[in-house]
Amino acid sequence: MKTRLGSAYQAFENSFDQPPVKGFHCNTFYSSPEDCRKLISSDEELSSSVLINGMDAAFTTDNEHIGRTLLHHAGAIYSQDPSAMLPAGALKLNGSEKVLDLCAAPGGKSSQLAMKLKNPAGLLIANEPVMSRNRVLIQNMERMAYPNVLVSCMSPAELAGYFPSYFDVVLCDAPCSGEGMFRKYPESINEWSPENVALCASRQREILDNAVRCLRPGGLLIYSTCTYERSENEDNVSYLLSSHPMTIETPPEVIAENSLCTAAGCYSFYPHLYKGEGQFVSYLRKAGDPASFVSETRPVKTVGLSKKLLSELEDSLDTDIASFSQDSKGFIRLLPPQAVKLPPSGFTMPGIMAFETAD
Repeated sequence: MKTRLGSAYQAFENSFDQPPVKGFHCNTFYSSPEDCRKLISSDEELSSSVLINGMDAAFTTDNEHIGRTLLHHAGAIYSQDPSAMLPAGALKLNGSEKVLDLCAAPGGKSSQLAMKLKNPAGLLIANEPVMSRNRVLIQNMERMAYPNVLVSCMSPAELAGYFPSYFDVVLCDAPCSGEGMFRKYPESINEWSPENVALCASRQREILDNAVRCLRPGGLLIYSTCTYERSENEDNVSYLLSSHPMTIETPPEVIAENSLCTAAGCYSFYPHLYKGEGQFVSYLRKAGDPASFVSETRPVKTVGLSKKLLSELEDSLDTDIASFSQDSKGFIRLLPPQAVKLPPSGFTMPGIMAFETAD
């Protein structure tokens, strides 16, 4: 770090004596950014929060217990580190994309992506292969009540096998050595080692290979970590550029303005330069003409619903009954409008739970 930061190293070291900065973003799926800002300014617990420059409805706050606030429990806000909000939060989408968050738990970046997919064609698959973390991801997606999200628990290779060249955007917020979290989570220091860094870098390349497989021609890959390690960041971007038909994409303006560009297409956030923890991001575009490629259609049919229940749903709800599906536990789930045909296993939240059938 001394070599990388030079004369700025002491400021970086001093930043570890400062408390971590708290932050949150608003759920703009249901309310405009303007209405969200009004809501925050009128809330007694969060009214002193400060809007983050370049973001529509993301804030830093002095509130130490964001997760205990009424707005949090109501799904109106999501607690998230200010730096971690930028890679996905600053992204501009038209709202109809098919998006994959490959390593999604606990769900902060998934939340930001889901908010941007307001068109009926928009769909987010939030994937987390570790079951304990997957349950946390489901809880957060259900709390935020996004109707356009499916949650899966599959390896990147499994997803790439089932959804080859399918997604318009793939976010790969890869598991890493976590150096950027040392201030926020001091216990993570004990988990660091050169061996773990090497293991993370190797695992990240395997994940990235499958991320590219999932991406359609012309699609966008967002690669992010919460570490400073060159082998996990800049070297992996170089690997992508040399191993796959990828080109560097210009980042959103707020990214370039608040980070340190450490190599072509590589941007690092440091706690002495930005009010947040450590974060790395790079944006890359897969070669090819998207207009010349049509992804396989995967229609979903209503399954597991009795004729009696179908009749009751049709009579009592002003909703297309084809949007409902019954899972193995008897729960009736509301599928996203642009739902995809799912594999026999691997999806832990195939739509939002609507209600439970009576015995």
